[in-house]
Amino acid sequence: MENRSLPTPAYVAGFVALLALAGFAGAPIARTVRPKPSVSIVAAVSSSPAPPPTASTVPVPSASAVTSISAIPSAAPPPRIPVGPGARVLVFGDSMADAGFSQRLAEKVKARGGTLESDAWTSASTTTWSRGDRLDKLIARVKPTAIFVVLGANEVFIPNPDVLAPNVRTIVAKVSTQPCVWVTPPLWKGETGIVAVEKAHAAPCRFFDSSTLAIARRKDGIHPTDKGGADWADAVWSALVGEDP
Repeated sequence: MENRSLPTPAYVAGFVALLALAGFAGAPIARTVRPKPSVSIVAAVSSSPAPPPTASTVPVPSASAVTSISAIPSAAPPPRIPVGPGARVLVFGDSMADAGFSQRLAEKVKARGGTLESDAWTSASTTTWSRGDRLDKLIARVKPTAIFVVLGANEVFIPNPDVLAPNVRTIVAKVSTQPCVWVTPPLWKGETGIVAVEKAHAAPCRFFDSSTLAIARRKDGIHPTDKGGADWADAVWSALVGEDP
């Protein structure tokens, strides 16, 4: 049997020296490990469980989603103007308010156990009512529980009605401490945009568009007759106050 002895220490030392000369001895292990393909690394990351959402990672609804939600109409009916026993109703505006309109409203308010006061300022406009202290004094004296604003007839043909927006907002700021309605004039021969301006700035007052009402008018073709004014008031009352049950 052949005798195979283990290498001598001298032989091992010589072999290690040869490895050193060749550049292998003491080489860091990391140099001999090749990096894994990037696909494997990505797969490893994606396979790990996702961290819990934070404030910065919670998805924010898009503008279209918010719009679609807010556009859903409410099933609740619009609020009515309260007129009952003890009500103090104020009607103010231009001469249209005194053409059968306030008279008819007064009858309806009285039937409910309330009172009505009217201030129909001839040739008045949003400009005149928004300036001075006439409206302030009127509200302070009457202490109304509901207010009807009847304005715009003397501004239906103004070339640039947008300039009247600050007037409308000033009046609304004074009357909107109580339930209020802004009533536009019943047009007789078109207009240049006052109705749109009043509608855009009447909130939080309720808004009644009288522009398309067909009512009887006086010989001037502008002011309602007593019957025309009463029909106008009936339309406003029915829409925003409500008839007796």
